[in-house]
Amino acid sequence: MGIRVHKKLGYGLTDIQTKEGAGWQITDERVNLDAAPFKSGKECPSIEEYREWLEAQRKEGDIEVDLELSFLREPEPGGPKHSLDYAVTHEGEYGLPNVLLITPPTYERTWSRMDNAIDYIEETYLRKDVKDPCENRADVLRHGIYPFIGYMDRRTGEKVDDRIFNWIRATNTSTPLPEGELDLVAEACGFESSKDAWENVAPIIPNDIKNLANFLDLFTSPDVLLQLRPILYTYWS
Repeated sequence: MGIRVHKKLGYGLTDIQTKEGAGWQITDERVNLDAAPFKSGKECPSIEEYREWLEAQRKEGDIEVDLELSFLREPEPGGPKHSLDYAVTHEGEYGLPNVLLITPPTYERTWSRMDNAIDYIEETYLRKDVKDPCENRADVLRHGIYPFIGYMDRRTGEKVDDRIFNWIRATNTSTPLPEGELDLVAEACGFESSKDAWENVAPIIPNDIKNLANFLDLFTSPDVLLQLRPILYTYWS
């Protein structure tokens, strides 16, 4: 068996409160500890059950739900059900106890992998700090994970006008515009200044993530969803 490298993309939190000790149990008040992914001995629902729930939630002309349903794994007649336990990652013992990651089942095959030879080489032979080649880390991304591109006001969750891409591009270069010009671009998008935009512009939370979190009843308040950020999570177990 041995220790294998895992890499996962998703949306999550990097400040989860836990109880030190075996398993590093979650104690965070934002997390519903009665939800199946966190309750020992409680069976996690299946993709098939999630599909049924989505279909019940669907409204006429709901393009985003239609797309999610089209990307979900098709049920196999008479075949075994596929558990959603992989979609929520909290590796308290071997990973980072403070990280909770949600990976949408629509992208389970492209957003998650383990024991990949290329990842192993990058994380060992090519690491700059050879003293700690098997480092666990959660890289929070400034931009959304394709195909979920866009930005929101983190205070409300409302999608920001697409003109914000001008501000994003202007701040995402080696030679950004002068602060005064950045202020003008940010103001055109409804922010008081570039500083205000830096503090409150965040990648949108995909509906695939919101739907799964609601279906699994992961959080104690819908406001927690606004705190989720895109993450590349690397851990060894």
